[in-house]
Amino acid sequence: MALGQILSQSLSRGERFVGPTMRSSVSPSPTSLSKNLNRLLSAAVVSSHFRRLLLADPVAALATGYNGEDFQLTPTEYAAVTSVRVGTIRDFAAQLLRMLQNAAGDAVLYAPAAQADFRFAEVATQ
Repeated sequence: MALGQILSQSLSRGERFVGPTMRSSVSPSPTSLSKNLNRLLSAAVVSSHFRRLLLADPVAALATGYNGEDFQLTPTEYAAVTSVRVGTIRDFAAQLLRMLQNAAGDAVLYAPAAQADFRFAEVATQ
């Protein structure tokens, strides 16, 4: 199971990381990470060089790719990945998921039809 899936499942069960080992309940969210975001996070876990590049310069990390492969991200995913500024991959993944959950929440407020498409796409990729 990829790191993004683990974080997504943990957060979708209503868990939130408060400290290194503490969790507290929050309302569940249906957001999950795409296959390409899971690949991105997996590459960062496996490769210390790629992880350092991703944390220091996400734009360069996405442009470079990992092990000869590119990450095909949606515009929303790209914007989220390139705007995260944290020091650890765990914090990176958690912030990325929060940002995508917020984007999904904004879709509910501003475009109910887009949210239906988002949920359909989420189910189709599982």
